[in-house]
Amino acid sequence: MDETKIIEAKKVMELGWQAREALEFEKAEQLLNQAKSIFQEQGDWFNVTECLNHLAYTEKVKASQSLIKGVAFANKALETANKNTTKLVHIYRVLFSLSVSLGNFEAALKWINEYLALQKKPEDVADAKANKALCLLRMGNAKDALALIDEALVTLQANASGIAEPHISLWLVAALLKKAVILYDTGQVAEADTVSSTALVLAREKNLKTRIVEIEEFRKNFA
Repeated sequence: MDETKIIEAKKVMELGWQAREALEFEKAEQLLNQAKSIFQEQGDWFNVTECLNHLAYTEKVKASQSLIKGVAFANKALETANKNTTKLVHIYRVLFSLSVSLGNFEAALKWINEYLALQKKPEDVADAKANKALCLLRMGNAKDALALIDEALVTLQANASGIAEPHISLWLVAALLKKAVILYDTGQVAEADTVSSTALVLAREKNLKTRIVEIEEFRKNFA
């Protein structure tokens, strides 16, 4: 190895993660990839993995920043709706969805309850309850989470014939995956395997590409 090149590449890598922390994502990716190429040429595989780790964190920060922007848009919609006395129900749906993705389960629970107070369609109520179940799990209430996800699935299945595709399959697959997560996190691994496998079959049958990716990622737990 050329130690001079290694030292210079480490400096580039440091500039890369510093750029990420400054939210300069394009610059961060360019610098980290530049450093990674040098490390590869020099056979410094530990620092290759370090660059890859930093690139992974960059994607995480980018995603969180996009979600935060989404929340800002939804809050603006909420402000506009309150000012002009227009419908709130769809805004609450967006807010709880974004909050779940951000891992802010307390906020998500608040918006879900606001949504449920206004929404009357059984399938939409069931989808919200499925999300509420996940929030309850993450907040330490696994027992109520499992009961609620089962309630949501019963409602979706009972109303399936009256709901157009791909909506019903999207909701069913999402609820099944949430049930699998709850089962897995409560130690019911075999049951989680079965439920997630059922979800994957349905997702593939209906060609629900985003759901397939989510389920396959979850099912790596059983590999």
